[in-house]
Amino acid sequence: MSGDPREGLTALGGRILDISLSPRVSALHRLTIAEVAHHPELQRTWRGSSASADRAVVDYLRGCDADGRLRVPDPARAARQFSYLVITEGRVETAYGMLPLRPERRHAIAADAADLIIRAHHP
Repeated sequence: MSGDPREGLTALGGRILDISLSPRVSALHRLTIAEVAHHPELQRTWRGSSASADRAVVDYLRGCDADGRLRVPDPARAARQFSYLVITEGRVETAYGMLPLRPERRHAIAADAADLIIRAHHP
């Protein structure tokens, strides 16, 4: 991962988009939304499945805090906020995975979210 927080977070955001907008995950997400009223446990399962992606962002932000590149008192919260920004923007723009997202737009979404997190946690 890059030593520059903007580059590192943008790369992580791109990976998050790759996963969350993949055809299989998008279809599962749409199905979960449709069925969560009948099966509330789906929401807990869905949130648990994103833990590994969140962990990578938490670890990265923790490292940035430790070496002074950023000041992140709660890396888990900042990682969750970053992931939500990236995923929500991607899902809205693709109609929950039904429409394609051009690579340059995918990069812009990740970079914009990275910029917000960096500005919020600038030392």
